[in-house]
Amino acid sequence: MVNSSSRKKMTPKQQRMWLVGGGMVSLIAAIVILLTTFSDSLVFFYSATDVHSKPVPMDKRIRVGGMVKEGSVSKASDNLNMTFTLTDYQHDIIVSFTGIPPLLFREKQGIVAEGFLLKDKSFKADNLLAKHDENYMPPEVKKSLKHEHKDVDNYNKSDSEIVPEQGLDQDPHKEIMLQME
Repeated sequence: MVNSSSRKKMTPKQQRMWLVGGGMVSLIAAIVILLTTFSDSLVFFYSATDVHSKPVPMDKRIRVGGMVKEGSVSKASDNLNMTFTLTDYQHDIIVSFTGIPPLLFREKQGIVAEGFLLKDKSFKADNLLAKHDENYMPPEVKKSLKHEHKDVDNYNKSDSEIVPEQGLDQDPHKEIMLQME
């Protein structure tokens, strides 16, 4: 039997070194786990030109974005299967989609399709994201603003885009300053 008094005790410096070393190993393990998890859920975005000119992985989930080409949308009789052409005005990609498209989906509209690239450079989408411009306003909000007698048409415009009405071309801050005096 080994006598406990014969073992050397660790000095405070050795204890700190073991603590720092254990902390570093734990930190490195956490970073490796985080990066592995992050890289598995990462979905890259490509344009139609990128798909035609760059090597794009066919076994990985990707996103392809562009405009829906006018006259290219064709729906099956069940209205769940559709194909359309996605363009960036340099190259086109034929996209097939099964499901209900977003309400904002239409021709000459920007969309992002998420899915897999096929061997023939067509795209099998399982998710469509329709884009809208910054002036979009949900109908419910528009209705409530009209009810409140707000200027709905100029709601999303910056101050430089709003044309002043007759007699309102003064600086509003100047008028406030005059009232304060």
